[in-house]
Amino acid sequence: MKTTYPRQIKETNQIDFVLTYLKRKDSATTYELKELGIGAPAAVIKRLRDAGYEIATNRVDVKNANGLVHRNMAEYIFVAGPSDSGGAK
Repeated sequence: MKTTYPRQIKETNQIDFVLTYLKRKDSATTYELKELGIGAPAAVIKRLRDAGYEIATNRVDVKNANGLVHRNMAEYIFVAGPSDSGGAK
């Protein structure tokens, strides 16, 4: 059975979408982002990191709606933005 994903979000909007989503939820898996229309989540995360955002990666097992387990999938965790100093001013 072929998995179909929703229509992809335009590339220009993917970075803003993923950043907003991570800030709201604190984390998201590759599977979750693909389900939301992000065609290449790792590439979007790299662009965010290159822009100065701190995003951690954990490896997790994810079960899809059909019960199939995807092992060692990336889970991205928002840590800090480029202007966050990490301490009180």
